[in-house]
Amino acid sequence: MATPNKRRKSSELWLHFEENENKMAKCRYCYQNLSFKTSVTNLRKHLSLKHPTVVVSPSDATSTDSALAQTKNSTNGKAMPSSNGTVLVTTADEASTSFSVSNCLIPNKVHTLYQEKVHNFVRKKVTPVMKKRYDELLMGLFIKDYQPFSIVEDEGFKNFVAALAPDYSLPGRKYLSDSLLHEMYNKCYESTREQMNQVKKICLTTDHWTSTANENYMGITAHFIDEDFKLRSKLIKCIKFEGEHTAVQIAAEMKRTAEEWSLLDKILIVITDNASNITNAVTKELMWKHFGCFAHKLNLVVRSALKSETLIIEKVKTIVNHFKRSPQATEKLLKAQRQLGNDNPLCVIQDVETRWNSTYHMIQRLVKIQEAIRSTVANLNAPKINMLSETEWKICEEICILLKPFEEATLEVSGENYLTGSVIIGIARGLNSVTKKAINLNYCENSTNFADQLVAGLEQRFPDLEKSRTIGVCTFLDPRFKLYIFENQEHAQDIKKQVINLVTAIINVKTAEASTGRQQPRLEAKKETDNSTEKNVLSYWAEFDNKMADLIPKGTATSQAILEVDRYCNDTIISRKDDPLLWWKNNQQLYPNLADLARKQLCMVATSVPCERLFSRSSLIISDRRTRLSATKVNKLLF
Repeated sequence: MATPNKRRKSSELWLHFEENENKMAKCRYCYQNLSFKTSVTNLRKHLSLKHPTVVVSPSDATSTDSALAQTKNSTNGKAMPSSNGTVLVTTADEASTSFSVSNCLIPNKVHTLYQEKVHNFVRKKVTPVMKKRYDELLMGLFIKDYQPFSIVEDEGFKNFVAALAPDYSLPGRKYLSDSLLHEMYNKCYESTREQMNQVKKICLTTDHWTSTANENYMGITAHFIDEDFKLRSKLIKCIKFEGEHTAVQIAAEMKRTAEEWSLLDKILIVITDNASNITNAVTKELMWKHFGCFAHKLNLVVRSALKSETLIIEKVKTIVNHFKRSPQATEKLLKAQRQLGNDNPLCVIQDVETRWNSTYHMIQRLVKIQEAIRSTVANLNAPKINMLSETEWKICEEICILLKPFEEATLEVSGENYLTGSVIIGIARGLNSVTKKAINLNYCENSTNFADQLVAGLEQRFPDLEKSRTIGVCTFLDPRFKLYIFENQEHAQDIKKQVINLVTAIINVKTAEASTGRQQPRLEAKKETDNSTEKNVLSYWAEFDNKMADLIPKGTATSQAILEVDRYCNDTIISRKDDPLLWWKNNQQLYPNLADLARKQLCMVATSVPCERLFSRSSLIISDRRTRLSATKVNKLLF
C-alpha cells in the first residue's frame, strides 16, 4: 500500500509522530493514534504526559553525513538510541535510497531527542539552608499578606505545601509567632538602627487608632533622606497605648521613642493631625517644631464649605441610600445604563462621614450617571425619594468642578515616596487662586457661595505659610521652586538669608573637622622630625602643597556660603515633573554644602497619612482571625 500523501510539517513535534492513512498522528514510541486536525496541542500534551523524559534538542547537527549515517541505522521508522544516550528519530521514507537533506522534516538540521538523566527526576532533600529559606518565605504570608499564623494548621494549606515540597516540614504556629518572628524582627531592627545612626535630620509623623479588639494603638514613623538621596520611611514604634490620651502621656511616649532611637537632636519637625492633645504634646510639652497634617486641614476646609449645601447633599444621600438598600433598584439602574449604551454600568457610591473626598466621589458618580438615575427613579415606587431639580443637578456639577483640584491636591500631598513638604506653599496658593477665579465664572448662586466658603477656609487654615522657616527652607531647596514660588519677596529674601546661615554653619563644621584632621599628621610629622637624626628633611610633596595652598579659598565661611547659594539661585530651574532628589544626587559635587543641607531639610512630609496607612495595615493584621495577637507581635509584624 502506498504511503499517504503527507503534508509538510513545520513543527518539531512531528519528530515524535507520523501521520497515517486515517489522518491520525501515530506516536513513534507507544504507537498510539491521536487526533490532531490543524493543531499540534494534543500531540504536545501526549508527549508531556506519556513520555516526559524525551525532549527536543535545540542544537543543530554537525553535518549532513552524520544525519544520513544515523538514519541508515534506524529501521521501520522507530526511535533508535545512540551511543551517547540520546534518541534519533527517522521514518521509513527517510531511510530509503532516495534520502536527501531536502526530505528531512526541517531542512539542514538533525533533530536529536535527549532523554533526561535519572537523577534529574530524583526528589531533592530539603537541606537546613533550604529549610531556613522556606521558613522565611513563609513568614511573608504573615508580614506582607497579613494572613493569620493559624493558616499553617489549615488542612487545605498543609496539603498544598505537601504537594509542592513533600520533604519540607511545615513549621508550627508557635515556632513561627514566637521564635522566627522574633528572629526576623531583631534583624530588621538592627538594620534600621544602623540606618538611623547615619541620619542627620528626620521628620516624624504620629497618630492613634483603635483595633477591632477595642485596643488603642499609637504609631510613629520616621522619614529621612539617605546618602543616595532616596526618601525613606520607617516605622519606629507601634505600641498599645493605655490610659488617657493626654498631652503629657503622648509627649512622654514620643520622648521615650526618640531616646530609644537616639533622635532627640535630629528631629526637624513633627507632623500630626490637628487634635489639640497631640498638638499640645508636641508644641508645649516637647517644644518640638510642629505642622498640622495638610490633608487633614484640607478636609476641614471642604467639610466646612459643604455645610452650605446641606439640603442638596441630603437629597443626594437619600437617593444613594435607596439604591444601596435595594438590590432590585440597583439592578434596574444597571439595566438603564446598558440601554443608554454603557457597557460597563456603574453603581452609586456612599460617602464616609470622616472623609470629604468620599462625599465628592458620591456626588461625582451621581452626576456621571444622572440620566440613568432619573429614568430609574421615575419607574420606581419610592415616594421617599425627592429627586433633584434641574438647578440642583447643575449645582452638583459645579461643586464637582470646584472640588476636583482639592481632590488632586489631597492625593499629591499624601504620597510618601516623593517630596511633599516642598509643595505645601505652591498647592495652598494654587488652590486659593483657582477657586477665586471660579467665583467670577457664570456659576449658580449656590456654587459661587460654595467657592467663597472654600477661599475663606483656605485663608483661615493656611495663613502665612511663607513665614514658616522650616517649610520655606524646604521649598527653597527644591530645585523646581527655589524662590519663584514665594508670593511675598520679603519672605523669600528672609528664607534665602536663613539658608545662607545654615550653609555657613555647615562650612564651619567642615573646616573645623578638616583642621583637626590636618593637625594630627603635623604633630606626628613633628615628632618624627624631632626624633630624626637628619637635620634637613626634604619633602617631594612640598612644591605641590605650596601651590595648592594658594588655590584654597581665603574668604570667610559666610562669603563662601553666599557664593554657593547665589550660584544655586542662578542655575536653571528644573521642570515640576522632574525628580528634585535625583537632581541633588547629580549636582551634589557642584553644591556640596547645599546638598548636605538639602539632605537634612527635604525630609519634611506634608501629611500624617503614612501613619494612617500604617493603621490600615494594622487593621488587616488584627483581623477577626487575629484578634488574640499581643501588642508586641503587632509591633513586630508591622516593623
